[in-house]
Amino acid sequence: MGKKISDIKDLSITECLVDNCINDSGGNFWNNFSELNVDDVKSNGYSVYYNSKYSDKRSLPDPDACSERLYEFHGVLWEKQRKQTEFLNLNIPQIVICQKSIWFKLNSKNITLGSDSIMNIYWHRTSGDMPEIMKKISQTKSNYKEFIKEYLKKANTIGGFILFPRHANSINQRRGRKPFDDRFDLALESIRRAFMNESFSSYNPLFNISAEDKDFFRMFGEGKAGFEKYAEFFCLNGSWVENGKVLNLLYNDENKDKTGRNAKTLDEWDFSQEPLPNSAEWWTFYRNIMNRLDARNEQIKEVIEGK
Repeated sequence: MGKKISDIKDLSITECLVDNCINDSGGNFWNNFSELNVDDVKSNGYSVYYNSKYSDKRSLPDPDACSERLYEFHGVLWEKQRKQTEFLNLNIPQIVICQKSIWFKLNSKNITLGSDSIMNIYWHRTSGDMPEIMKKISQTKSNYKEFIKEYLKKANTIGGFILFPRHANSINQRRGRKPFDDRFDLALESIRRAFMNESFSSYNPLFNISAEDKDFFRMFGEGKAGFEKYAEFFCLNGSWVENGKVLNLLYNDENKDKTGRNAKTLDEWDFSQEPLPNSAEWWTFYRNIMNRLDARNEQIKEVIEGK
């Protein structure tokens, strides 16, 4: 069992949760990052995906797997949120930190949750069109490595993480593949459709969720109201969700076409299309995801401060 929630006092939305992140082989996140040639990742022939299982010093420790501090933060934050008055009418159980996992103690059973990063700008993608796109992005920055480092410092604050049920073939694992390609907004849209019982698989790739997932999501209710409570609890309203709809990371208000890939919300998104931003969309994608991080962190700050 990890620390007691009552023993953990100091939380800050500016705290970077990879600062104390060390992998199984003793690799430190920032030391490993300093060894990477991020200007030309693909030609170096190694992956920089976060993974604690690789002994290669150049791989980056994954805070979701390696940072006990991250789980302390999750435990305190969501227990504070659980105790807020507006959530007392929901069946949200006691929250317990258990080393590098979170337990929702629901009646006679525990729902085990794992942390998941919701931030990805594809700077480390080594397949498809993204390496070429990122190469072009790097040419717009005089110090591209510093740009990526500053992104990582912000992306690994608490607003860049959420909890999902932990089990085989989990949402965390499945949303890393097509048709999501690790876009959190698309996974969140699929979750919204599951709340709405929009079930045919081509329209909602995550509908056939497991029993563990159902137990978890049912705590917030059903339908539009259930999804809105889920979004409110995890501080997604006003950042990732607006008026019960999921905001599209590709949306550019300056684009006159407000449909398709440039629609403001994802309620009509076609999951058969390419999820990754193209070269023209990347900066819009980047600005949107960073703005959502800032907005969510401000909401989280209010929870921490008890407002």
